[in-house]
Parts: sequence; structure tokens; C-alpha cells
Amino acid sequence: MNDPEVLSRRALEGKRVALSASESADLGRLGLSEYHCRLVIAEVGRALMLAGATVVYGGNLSTDGYTDILLEEAQRFGGNSPVLELAIAESEYIKHSAQELDKIDTRLAEHGRLLLIRSDSLLQQVRDVSPRHPDQVDTPEALSAMRNYVSSHTDARVVVGGKLANYQGRLPGVIEEALLTAEAGKILLVAGGFGGAAAAIANTLDLGIDRGWQPTNFPAGDRNDVVTDALLRIRAARKELVHSDEETERLLNVLAVSHRPADISSSVVRLLA
Repeated sequence: MNDPEVLSRRALEGKRVALSASESADLGRLGLSEYHCRLVIAEVGRALMLAGATVVYGGNLSTDGYTDILLEEAQRFGGNSPVLELAIAESEYIKHSAQELDKIDTRLAEHGRLLLIRSDSLLQQVRDVSPRHPDQVDTPEALSAMRNYVSSHTDARVVVGGKLANYQGRLPGVIEEALLTAEAGKILLVAGGFGGAAAAIANTLDLGIDRGWQPTNFPAGDRNDVVTDALLRIRAARKELVHSDEETERLLNVLAVSHRPADISSSVVRLLA
């Protein structure tokens, strides 16, 4: 991968940007794979870090997931700055011992920190964690608490891909995170080229001038009343960028349709700067 284009090393200094991403059911129809999702996560995360932003990612602690990708980018490009925060819901961190969590926190070192979000939206100290069975925690409640915390403590959010079916929370993760961000009055940037929940949001917001690239019944997935209502709430709540000029519209449209990591990362940084 090439280093993504950024405006300057400190263009986003002090900004906290949430990143929401997962593979979607549309990847195969678009000629893409989960590997392409990994490329986009790495490049967007890297571009934000190089521009001075702190990336906030709410996910799991799998060693082969997107969390690990962002950890590697932080170690390579973060220098001595805290450029990554990993927000972990109670339904996830209770699966691990304090010793296991401490290893991850140590791996972050000066590059960032581990945020353990309890189901009451308060922070949990690593040393106080005791492993429990997942049945002891309400998973939808825990995920919503983590997502609400991240939305309240960031300036913007970028969404890519995401499930529209077979999700664990009250809503598909990317949909709920986008909704919380929009209703908090924060900037919401939608990369719809990987399909899934992000594409549903982009279509609802009428982003992307040309939809000729979209297959039929796109994006794939059940669109129940709860999801449809959430999408309409996102449209009603979303705040446009302060200066909606011709260049801003062009970048928003590129972001809504592109599946090229360099285009996505460059558009994100330029829009936020």
C-alpha cells in the first residue's frame, strides 16, 4: 500500500475520529473481499493518524480482526503520540482476564489506550475486571453503551461496510453508531462503496450522484421497520459540514461510491480538515 495523501502532518491535531467498519454481504457482488475491507481500515486509520487525529475504534479483541490492524498502524505511524483508542463493550471484555487485557494495554503503550466501557457507560479499570460468562451481560445493552460513549467522546465518525442482518445489538452496529453520531450533532462521513449498512445510509442521505454501479436489491439484507426507522432518523439528524461548497460535495460523492482505499482515506482527511 502507498502512504495516503494528507494535507499536513498535523491537519487534524486534537480531533478524535470514530471508525466503524465491518465486512458486508455485498462484497462478492461488487468483486471485493474481506481483504479489501482490511486494506481500507488500514489506510483510513493510517491517514487519520498521520494527520494528527486520534482514531477511536469500538470492536472486539480478536488477534486477527480490525483491532489488530489498527494496532499495527499505530505502532508504525503513531510515533510517541496516543493515536489509537480501543473501546471495548462489557459483553466483550468480560471474556478476558485482567492479565490478558493488561497485555493488550501494554502493547498499546504510548500509542494509545484501552477503554473498557461498562453497560452503564462508565469506564472500567483493567485491574478490576473479573472474567464472567457472556450470559451474565445483556449484549445489546452493553454494545449500545459502548457506542453511545464513543459517539459522545468523538468529533466525527467514518462508516464503512457493516451488516444489515444477523447482528447482535439493538440495531446493526454501523447503523446504530451512525445514528448516535448524527443525533449527537457530530460529523458523519459515509463510505458506501463496500455495500452493507454504510451503503444503506449513503442511499438514504442521497449521497453519490451515480448509482449505476449498484447491483439490484442493493445493499443486501433484511430491511425491517426498526432499521428503516433508524435510517430515517439519521437523515433527519445528520448535520452537513459547515461549508457545503462544490469541493465538499465532490469529496462526499467520491466517498459514497469509491472502493479504492486511497480515494476513501484522502477524502476523509480533506473533509475533516
